[in-house]
Parts: sequence; structure tokens; C-alpha cells
Amino acid sequence: MLDEPQLMTMEKVAAIFSVKPGTITRWIAEGKFPEPIRQGHRLLWKNETIKAHLDSLGPKTENK
Repeated sequence: MLDEPQLMTMEKVAAIFSVKPGTITRWIAEGKFPEPIRQGHRLLWKNETIKAHLDSLGPKTENK
């Protein structure tokens, strides 16, 4: 049980990316976001999946 990976909810993932949950849903449909683990109606992601996706996006640049 302690070996199980931590899971993030849709709300947490949306907050990390500073978007609404609907945007995450759209990105999934467009193939631009990792597929979630589905538990009933809940969409969950492993922490390492989200970290890997963030890393794949590269550094965020500020608009000046």
C-alpha cells in the first residue's frame, strides 16, 4: 500500500496548469495531455505523469 503512487485529481491538475478543468478535458481529447486513470467518473493522474508532462513542455517564458 505504501508503494502505491500518489494520484492527483482533475482540480489539482487544472490548478497546476492554471486552467479550468474543461481545458484539461479538451487537451486530453486533442491528444495534447496525458490520459488519466479513470475511477468511476473521477479522472486521476500519477504525480510522476504530470511532472513528466511539465518537463516535456520546457521552461516557461515570460511575455515582456
